[in-house]
Amino acid sequence: MAWATAPSRLTDREREVLARVALGETGQTIARELSITGATVESHVRNILEKLGAKNRPHAVALALQSGELPMPPPSPQPAPGSAC
Repeated sequence: MAWATAPSRLTDREREVLARVALGETGQTIARELSITGATVESHVRNILEKLGAKNRPHAVALALQSGELPMPPPSPQPAPGSAC
């Protein structure tokens, strides 16, 4: 199923924060990596949740992927059947 791509509702920084949330990074890690405070990260997350109408961080990631706000990651390579890992 193809999802319609709407005009972006998130700022570049909000998308950057959300991409890191999608990778499972903590607020502290995001703050350190982006050279911002933890309070700023949480402010971005609150804005993201509000703009997307999300209930929580995982919901925001799912909505952003569906709407095209975040690009879909490429699929992970799967080992061939019968091959040793």
